[in-house]
Amino acid sequence: MQKRYSEQSLNISKSDSLLLQWNPSKELPLIYYYMSISSALPNSRVTWTLNCVPPDIDGAPRSGGWGGWGPWQCSVPCGGGSGIRYRKCDHPKPNIFGAACDGSNSQVGRCNTFKCGEISPYTSQLIRASLKREARTIFLTEANNLSIACDMNLIRRIANESPTADFEWNKNGFRLGHRVDIQDLRDADFTWNLTRVHVQDSGVYTCLVFPDTAETRKVLSVVSVTVTSATRTFTKRVGDRWKLVCNSGVSRLFPS
Repeated sequence: MQKRYSEQSLNISKSDSLLLQWNPSKELPLIYYYMSISSALPNSRVTWTLNCVPPDIDGAPRSGGWGGWGPWQCSVPCGGGSGIRYRKCDHPKPNIFGAACDGSNSQVGRCNTFKCGEISPYTSQLIRASLKREARTIFLTEANNLSIACDMNLIRRIANESPTADFEWNKNGFRLGHRVDIQDLRDADFTWNLTRVHVQDSGVYTCLVFPDTAETRKVLSVVSVTVTSATRTFTKRVGDRWKLVCNSGVSRLFPS
């Protein structure tokens, strides 16, 4: 015996044969339903029961709203093609008394119109969302170790769209080490490791990608690192001259 239930229908079947079908309407919704079905077998009798209590049966009606469009399912990866994309009626999802979303959940049209070798608009959108979500500040004292990682999920997406892109780490706008080819990162993490950090390691570290084309570089991740020295006590006489050094780093990668 199999049961399939949603807020729109209830189907009960046995051995691919439909035993019961219920399609509630706004005037007669399936708010609560209890039943017992018996099946006679050669040597016994099987009883199957069902008790449906749909969610959101209390409170005022809540109509549905469309969520954002998902990525295109396109005929070509770049250069312009045709395809389809979908959206869900879950922003919010209607309750049992609310109205469903108006319009279609799918859209057909031109897609992936960006040049081959460029990063797609959808991936660029994911990068911006990641920067807002993942940008962070790390505080640590001298002599500790630190490993800063770039988002490998984004790197793998970029590898499919811009197969010869390069990546690099920057500190305060200056490159660290050498650029790395994207093919060398498919099965490895792209991290910058600091061993026994010093105060001079403080700064803003950024992971950058340089696409195949002349497209402007993109920032994939930003980490601000602040290293403090151990507490020290100084004794000076009145009239002695001494100097305090403040270590800081400023990044101007993003306009305010």
